[in-house]
Amino acid sequence: TTVTTTTTTSQYLFLFDSFPLIFSYHIATTTMVPLNLLVGPGAESSGLAGWTQTGSSAVLQDTGGVEYSGYNPHTGSACFAGGFGSGGSPSSLLQNVNLLNGIQNFSTARLDAGTLHAQISFYYQTYYSFWYPYDDAEVTITFLSATNAVLGTQDTGYQTCTSSNPGWCYYSNLYSLPVGTRSINYKMIFTRNSGTKIAAYIDDNSLTLV
Repeated sequence: TTVTTTTTTSQYLFLFDSFPLIFSYHIATTTMVPLNLLVGPGAESSGLAGWTQTGSSAVLQDTGGVEYSGYNPHTGSACFAGGFGSGGSPSSLLQNVNLLNGIQNFSTARLDAGTLHAQISFYYQTYYSFWYPYDDAEVTITFLSATNAVLGTQDTGYQTCTSSNPGWCYYSNLYSLPVGTRSINYKMIFTRNSGTKIAAYIDDNSLTLV
């Protein structure tokens, strides 16, 4: 968890026997910001470090216009692009996030208290052509026990960004953390519905426990 502190200063003016008196005070506000548990959430790392290719074809590191001109990263120098797909099969990337001994070092008691939630968010865009349907971007998270038994899976469903092309849309959701969870599989899936490329993009993934 990171901590940010904001200080606000207020001043008040009073008149006492025609003499101005100024009183001021300071208020410090501390905000706890949960850490993003993902490694390389925005595709900037060399070779997409932290991620495992799990599809029939490779997800690409797109530094801007690799698949289509004008479709650039949301932030930073790169984003994830669906690639080319084999016979319409999805491409996908997976990252296993260890909670018990991870970067936030959650205790067993904390993980099993039944009060934590997994919050995910990401940006996505999909290439538009008058002649073809949109390709799809999707994220799933799978909750795993200490023995890698599946405790539950949540799916964003197929996401298509139709508001602007090119342009990014935002997705965010909150899911209850099942008791017994020790790690989470975070998986990006890109599905081709037409053409020769999987023209769906994801950037700035985030997974936090709140």
